[in-house]
Amino acid sequence: MSASDSFRDFNPQSGRLDEFYQEHLSNKAECRHLWEVVKLVLILSHGQASVERGFSVNKEVMVENLKEHSLIAQRVINDHVHSVGGLLNIAYTKELFLSAASARQKYHMYLDDQKHLKQDEKKTQKRKGMMEEITQIKAKKKRMEEDLRVLMKSADHNAEKAESQGQLSFLSKSNGLRRAAKEKERHLETLERQLTDKLQELKDTP
Repeated sequence: MSASDSFRDFNPQSGRLDEFYQEHLSNKAECRHLWEVVKLVLILSHGQASVERGFSVNKEVMVENLKEHSLIAQRVINDHVHSVGGLLNIAYTKELFLSAASARQKYHMYLDDQKHLKQDEKKTQKRKGMMEEITQIKAKKKRMEEDLRVLMKSADHNAEKAESQGQLSFLSKSNGLRRAAKEKERHLETLERQLTDKLQELKDTP
Protein backbone atom coordinates (compact mmCIF):
# COMPACT_ATOMS: atom_id res chain seq x y z
CA MET A 1 0.00 0.00 0.00
CA SER A 2 1.35 3.42 -0.94
CA ALA A 3 1.86 6.20 1.59
CA SER A 4 -0.97 8.24 0.10
CA ASP A 5 -3.32 5.26 0.44
CA SER A 6 -2.27 4.79 4.06
CA PHE A 7 -3.03 8.40 4.92
CA ARG A 8 -6.35 8.26 3.09
CA ASP A 9 -7.45 5.02 4.74
CA PHE A 10 -6.31 5.87 8.26
CA ASN A 11 -9.16 5.56 10.78
CA PRO A 12 -8.60 7.64 13.93
CA GLN A 13 -11.33 5.66 15.69
CA SER A 14 -9.37 2.43 15.56
CA GLY A 15 -5.74 3.54 15.21
CA ARG A 16 -3.35 5.67 17.24
CA LEU A 17 -2.30 8.83 15.46
CA ASP A 18 1.16 8.95 17.06
CA GLU A 19 1.93 5.36 16.02
CA PHE A 20 0.69 6.06 12.51
CA TYR A 21 2.94 9.10 12.09
CA GLN A 22 5.88 7.26 13.65
CA GLU A 23 5.48 4.42 11.18
CA HIS A 24 5.22 6.60 8.08
CA LEU A 25 7.49 9.53 8.91
CA SER A 26 10.25 8.56 11.33
CA ASN A 27 12.15 6.25 8.96
CA LYS A 28 12.03 8.46 5.88
CA ALA A 29 14.94 10.83 5.35
CA GLU A 30 12.86 13.26 3.31
CA CYS A 31 10.37 13.53 6.19
CA ARG A 32 12.97 14.03 8.92
CA HIS A 33 12.15 17.70 9.57
CA LEU A 34 8.43 17.11 9.29
CA TRP A 35 8.66 14.31 11.84
CA GLU A 36 10.36 16.65 14.33
CA VAL A 37 7.52 19.14 13.95
CA VAL A 38 4.88 16.42 14.32
CA LYS A 39 6.50 15.18 17.53
CA LEU A 40 6.37 18.68 18.98
CA VAL A 41 2.71 19.01 18.05
CA LEU A 42 1.84 15.63 19.54
CA ILE A 43 3.33 16.46 22.93
CA LEU A 44 1.47 19.77 23.27
CA SER A 45 -0.99 19.81 26.14
CA HIS A 46 -4.62 20.01 25.05
CA GLY A 47 -6.05 20.25 28.54
CA GLN A 48 -7.39 23.29 30.38
CA ALA A 49 -5.74 22.64 33.71
CA SER A 50 -3.98 26.02 33.77
CA VAL A 51 -7.23 27.85 33.04
CA GLU A 52 -9.07 25.88 35.71
CA ARG A 53 -6.29 26.62 38.21
CA GLY A 54 -6.74 30.30 37.42
CA PHE A 55 -10.43 30.09 38.29
CA SER A 56 -9.56 28.33 41.53
CA VAL A 57 -7.12 31.08 42.47
CA ASN A 58 -9.74 33.72 41.67
CA LYS A 59 -12.18 31.96 43.98
CA GLU A 60 -9.61 31.94 46.78
CA VAL A 61 -8.71 35.63 46.57
CA MET A 62 -12.20 36.96 45.92
CA VAL A 63 -14.24 38.48 48.71
CA GLU A 64 -17.63 40.15 48.66
CA ASN A 65 -17.81 43.38 46.62
CA LEU A 66 -14.22 42.99 45.39
CA LYS A 67 -13.70 45.32 42.46
CA GLU A 68 -12.05 44.27 39.21
CA HIS A 69 -8.85 46.28 39.77
CA SER A 70 -8.41 44.77 43.23
CA LEU A 71 -8.89 41.26 41.89
CA ILE A 72 -6.33 41.84 39.14
CA ALA A 73 -3.84 43.27 41.66
CA GLN A 74 -4.25 40.29 43.96
CA ARG A 75 -3.82 37.89 41.06
CA VAL A 76 -0.61 39.66 39.99
CA ILE A 77 0.75 39.37 43.54
CA ASN A 78 -0.31 35.74 43.81
CA ASP A 79 1.25 34.84 40.46
CA HIS A 80 4.52 36.57 41.38
CA VAL A 81 4.73 34.77 44.72
CA HIS A 82 4.27 31.44 42.96
CA SER A 83 6.76 32.33 40.23
CA VAL A 84 9.57 33.00 42.74
CA GLY A 85 8.79 29.90 44.78
CA GLY A 86 7.08 31.39 47.83
CA LEU A 87 7.04 34.42 50.12
CA LEU A 88 10.54 33.79 51.46
CA ASN A 89 12.01 34.19 47.98
CA ILE A 90 10.54 37.62 47.27
CA ALA A 91 13.14 40.34 46.76
CA TYR A 92 12.23 43.25 49.03
CA THR A 93 13.80 46.06 47.05
CA LYS A 94 13.87 49.78 47.71
CA GLU A 95 11.44 50.30 44.86
CA LEU A 96 9.00 47.85 46.46
CA PHE A 97 9.09 49.68 49.80
CA LEU A 98 8.62 53.05 48.09
CA SER A 99 5.69 51.69 46.14
CA ALA A 100 4.09 50.32 49.30
CA ALA A 101 4.65 53.61 51.14
CA SER A 102 2.95 55.62 48.40
CA ALA A 103 0.07 53.16 47.93
CA ARG A 104 -2.45 55.24 49.88
CA GLN A 105 -1.50 58.39 48.01
CA LYS A 106 -1.90 56.56 44.70
CA TYR A 107 -5.27 55.25 45.85
CA HIS A 108 -6.52 58.76 46.62
CA MET A 109 -5.22 59.95 43.26
CA TYR A 110 -7.12 57.11 41.63
CA LEU A 111 -10.30 58.11 43.48
CA ASP A 112 -9.87 61.72 42.35
CA ASP A 113 -9.39 60.58 38.76
CA GLN A 114 -12.53 58.47 38.96
CA LYS A 115 -14.44 61.40 40.43
CA HIS A 116 -13.34 63.67 37.59
CA LEU A 117 -14.22 61.02 35.04
CA LYS A 118 -17.73 60.72 36.47
CA GLN A 119 -18.11 64.50 36.48
CA ASP A 120 -16.97 64.70 32.86
CA GLU A 121 -19.33 61.89 31.93
CA LYS A 122 -22.20 63.66 33.68
CA LYS A 123 -21.43 66.90 31.81
CA THR A 124 -21.22 65.01 28.53
CA GLN A 125 -24.58 63.36 29.15
CA LYS A 126 -26.10 66.73 30.07
CA ARG A 127 -24.82 68.35 26.88
CA LYS A 128 -26.03 65.39 24.86
CA GLY A 129 -29.50 65.69 26.39
CA MET A 130 -29.60 69.43 25.70
CA MET A 131 -28.53 68.92 22.09
CA GLU A 132 -31.28 66.33 21.64
CA GLU A 133 -33.82 68.81 23.04
CA ILE A 134 -32.55 71.50 20.67
CA THR A 135 -32.86 69.11 17.73
CA GLN A 136 -36.43 68.28 18.72
CA ILE A 137 -37.37 71.96 19.09
CA LYS A 138 -35.84 72.78 15.70
CA ALA A 139 -37.76 69.94 14.06
CA LYS A 140 -41.01 71.03 15.73
CA LYS A 141 -40.36 74.64 14.70
CA LYS A 142 -39.77 73.59 11.11
CA ARG A 143 -43.03 71.62 11.01
CA MET A 144 -44.95 74.52 12.52
CA GLU A 145 -43.47 76.96 10.00
CA GLU A 146 -44.62 74.68 7.21
CA ASP A 147 -48.11 74.43 8.75
CA LEU A 148 -48.23 78.22 9.02
CA ARG A 149 -47.19 78.61 5.40
CA VAL A 150 -49.91 76.20 4.25
CA LEU A 151 -52.56 77.95 6.38
CA MET A 152 -51.68 81.39 5.02
CA LYS A 153 -51.61 80.12 1.45
CA SER A 154 -55.01 78.49 1.89
CA ALA A 155 -56.41 81.64 3.55
CA ASP A 156 -55.21 83.79 0.67
CA HIS A 157 -56.66 81.35 -1.84
CA ASN A 158 -60.08 81.42 -0.17
CA ALA A 159 -59.99 85.21 0.05
CA GLU A 160 -59.32 85.41 -3.68
CA LYS A 161 -62.21 83.03 -4.39
CA ALA A 162 -64.51 85.09 -2.16
CA GLU A 163 -63.58 88.23 -4.07
CA SER A 164 -63.87 86.65 -7.52
CA GLN A 165 -67.06 84.69 -6.85
CA GLY A 166 -68.69 87.01 -4.34
CA GLN A 167 -69.40 84.21 -1.87
CA LEU A 168 -69.13 85.01 1.83
CA SER A 169 -68.50 81.35 2.72
CA PHE A 170 -65.04 81.58 1.20
CA LEU A 171 -64.36 84.77 3.13
CA SER A 172 -65.51 83.13 6.35
CA LYS A 173 -63.26 80.16 5.68
CA SER A 174 -60.36 82.48 4.91
CA ASN A 175 -60.84 84.32 8.20
CA GLY A 176 -60.95 81.04 10.12
CA LEU A 177 -57.70 79.94 8.52
CA ARG A 178 -56.07 83.26 9.41
CA ARG A 179 -57.14 82.87 13.05
CA ALA A 180 -55.59 79.40 13.07
CA ALA A 181 -52.46 80.88 11.51
CA LYS A 182 -52.31 83.52 14.27
CA GLU A 183 -52.48 80.78 16.87
CA LYS A 184 -49.66 78.96 15.09
CA GLU A 185 -47.61 82.16 15.10
CA ARG A 186 -47.96 82.44 18.88
CA HIS A 187 -46.84 78.84 19.32
CA LEU A 188 -43.98 79.49 16.92
CA GLU A 189 -42.84 82.49 18.96
CA THR A 190 -42.87 80.30 22.08
CA LEU A 191 -40.72 77.69 20.32
CA GLU A 192 -38.29 80.35 19.16
CA ARG A 193 -37.88 81.59 22.74
CA GLN A 194 -37.35 78.03 23.96
CA LEU A 195 -34.77 77.46 21.25
CA THR A 196 -32.93 80.67 22.12
CA ASP A 197 -32.90 79.76 25.82
CA LYS A 198 -31.64 76.24 25.13
CA LEU A 199 -28.89 77.47 22.83
CA GLN A 200 -27.76 79.94 25.47
CA GLU A 201 -27.87 77.24 28.15
CA LEU A 202 -25.78 74.97 25.95
CA LYS A 203 -23.29 77.78 25.37
CA ASP A 204 -22.99 78.42 29.13
CA THR A 205 -22.55 74.74 29.98
CA PRO A 206 -18.86 73.95 30.59
